[in-house]
Amino acid sequence: MIQKNILRLAWALSAVILAGCASTGSPSASNSASAQMIATPIVVRMLRLDLPAVNFTPTPAPTQPPAPTVHVNLPPTHTPVNNSAETAQSPEATAAPACANSAEFVRHLSISDNTALQAGQPFAKIWLVKNTSGCVWSEAYSLRFYSGDEMNGPAQIQLPHPVNPGETVEIRLDLVAPSGITSSTGYWVLSDPAGNLFGLGVDGAQPLSVVIQIKPTPKPTPG
Repeated sequence: MIQKNILRLAWALSAVILAGCASTGSPSASNSASAQMIATPIVVRMLRLDLPAVNFTPTPAPTQPPAPTVHVNLPPTHTPVNNSAETAQSPEATAAPACANSAEFVRHLSISDNTALQAGQPFAKIWLVKNTSGCVWSEAYSLRFYSGDEMNGPAQIQLPHPVNPGETVEIRLDLVAPSGITSSTGYWVLSDPAGNLFGLGVDGAQPLSVVIQIKPTPKPTPG
């Protein structure tokens, strides 16, 4: 229907144009051809106007989904405790830890155990002892009588010189074999400057010992 109306309008306009041309002069074949040439593009233009309009709806750009929210589990806040004030006031913290004394018997340097001696005979008992602890044995360290028979020896003697860890020291006792008995045993231990006693072995429980056999006193020969 619309196309028919447009064609009618086009022909009407062509007729008007042709009538105008006729009023200005006599019709001729050339004028008729010109009129047709003029009318044709008008019709074409009118026909082009009849093209259906395209409803162009732009496609929206795809939207990116929102990034997921990441929840980080943070550890609980920890405030370190400053114990400097308590440490400064604590005598245990300021005092250097005491080393543990320990000793090891190396060998006898004089008579060995169960040596037979005459009653009343003086003798020297000498041990070679190793310092197996981390402590330095100063000359304030000593050897003390612990139990048994003292054999007329001293109750205490000082070490002859300082002994570093890993070093050895010769400890000598001057004793006298007792009389009236057949054997005698005495025990001695080491002592640090504070009076703490220790012996041999890891636990320091083994004392240094002197064990002798006593020869009977010979009877005088009758004169």
